[in-house]
Amino acid sequence: MTRKSILKICVFLISIIILNILVNADFDGELSVDFFNVGKADCSLIKFKDKNILIDAGDIIEKGIREYNVVDYLNNKNIKKINLVIITHPHRDHIGQMRNVIENFEIESIIVSKFKEGVNYDFKIYESVLKTANSKKIDIKYVTNGDKFEFENLKINILGPCYEYNNINNASIVCTLEYGEIKFLFTGDVLKQSEKDILSKYKEDLESTVFKVPHHGSEISCFPEFLYRVNPKYSVISVGTNIRNYPSADVLKYLKNINSQVLRTDIHGTITFFTNGKDLKITTEFYPEYVGSNNDIKITAEAGIIPKTAILSAKKLASESNNGVFKIGNLDKPEEIEHIDIYDIKLLDSNNNFISNFEKDVQIWLPVRDYMNLSDLKAVFISDEEDEYFNGEIKEYEDKKYFVFNTLHLSEFGIVDTLTSQEKSNKETTNKLYLILILSIVFILGFVLFIKNKKNNPKI
Repeated sequence: MTRKSILKICVFLISIIILNILVNADFDGELSVDFFNVGKADCSLIKFKDKNILIDAGDIIEKGIREYNVVDYLNNKNIKKINLVIITHPHRDHIGQMRNVIENFEIESIIVSKFKEGVNYDFKIYESVLKTANSKKIDIKYVTNGDKFEFENLKINILGPCYEYNNINNASIVCTLEYGEIKFLFTGDVLKQSEKDILSKYKEDLESTVFKVPHHGSEISCFPEFLYRVNPKYSVISVGTNIRNYPSADVLKYLKNINSQVLRTDIHGTITFFTNGKDLKITTEFYPEYVGSNNDIKITAEAGIIPKTAILSAKKLASESNNGVFKIGNLDKPEEIEHIDIYDIKLLDSNNNFISNFEKDVQIWLPVRDYMNLSDLKAVFISDEEDEYFNGEIKEYEDKKYFVFNTLHLSEFGIVDTLTSQEKSNKETTNKLYLILILSIVFILGFVLFIKNKKNNPKI
């Protein structure tokens, strides 16, 4: 057997090995980061190999109001031991369930920030947390900017607080989580003053792949230059139903201006990132759904971000004036949704042609829950023009409540590149099939050359 023949056989065997890896390997990454859906509160879990890190622990459980259970979340993730707990600051929507966590899991150490005496914070809850931690002899460390923690090649860098502040939110621990080429920035409830101080010290080190938006998207956070320096590809807002209208329309606009894709726990549910230090995969609890169509027109939310039960079909409502009224949701039994955030609405005709101009006004009806008010809904519809929003009103139809808005021109709100879980799976499968096809062609060519060579050299 010639060297050339041996080489061909080696290429064939290597191809089979690569093919097996491509077909059977699923990318989950060595690092996962969960942003749990805990309403207007914060709780994140970082899993790296056999290490677990928890950042904050949501708000106090109140039956019928707040029933997000952090202990249940952690149990569902098969967590037994937490190596590091980060308490960003002592407000109840960040430490409300921390005592329960300490009582139910083995914890190695807790880090907290220093703050000035006399500042307002949830003293009783915080003291209860510290007392419980001390009773279990858990190591508690006070940190400040410049402190570092490492778990093998996973690095945590503390950027803030830079000083002791009069506002407890500014005393939030701000930290980066770095693994390979991927960086997360966690911010607690930090306000603009602390953002500016961090900016002055770490201007060149802020750029991150994933940004946990501070203070649930409040307008008193998110200093524009700070966001510009962070320049995140993805921005996560941990938020739920609230009286303060979080996230702020201004913050959403700022994030749009820097082309950051926004993911929200009130819309997507729990958001999980997986990475191997280079590639990034995202899964969410809820996914976009195809809208459907009627005989003449359909409404699509291509590249939109919508809960999976948000829209089942688009139906035309009969009207004497025939002014083009369309409802998103089933006409007889509309699907109710808590929130909807569409970055790209398009109206398509029956031939799937994009309609950009209308001779008549078009009215869109979005079914919403009874307790939602107008201010909850208006902020999520942001047009391409700065400071221009789709003004709408609450209407009822057949005992159902809708958010209704009119516009003569519907266009892109801002393209995003999120894929649904199924779309991601399809894309990965397609990529694998392409590779399989290429390797198969290489193998066939190699085999043909091998046979040809054997015929020409019968002694081989």
